[in-house]
Amino acid sequence: MSVKFQENERPFVERAENYCAASEQCASSVRAKLLVWGASHELTDKVMKHLKEADFINEMRYAKLYCGSKLRQQKWGRVKMAYQLRAKQIPRNIIDAAIASVDEQAYNEALQSLLVEKWALLASETDDRKRRVKLTNFLASKGFELSEIQNCIQNNIKE
Repeated sequence: MSVKFQENERPFVERAENYCAASEQCASSVRAKLLVWGASHELTDKVMKHLKEADFINEMRYAKLYCGSKLRQQKWGRVKMAYQLRAKQIPRNIIDAAIASVDEQAYNEALQSLLVEKWALLASETDDRKRRVKLTNFLASKGFELSEIQNCIQNNIKE
């Protein structure tokens, strides 16, 4: 069941299709773009329905790609990924599935490499306890779980 558009609505549809084809987008960002471009709320709803039917927008595909790229490029942990996906209005079940699809080995390697890099940068801190607290806070700010941070510190940092 294809959505029919009037001639004056076609530019919005084509622009939205091009936007989605250029890079993977979530529904909330496409909706916001359409409104910025001057589409009415009714037209925005029609275009969104068309984009989803034509598979220009797929929230699951977007969430999995988002998690994978944030892990590889910015070395984010699961907590931060989930938080950012919630901010993009991705449904909870999709977030959970996307987080579960993150490669465990790559995740652990990212955590370990951040830990080693930051530990070396904190070498000027003479108090070992303060150094560990700073390291833990840094890794937590990157979105890694506290239990995983503590395990990684125990396995990689010697007294």
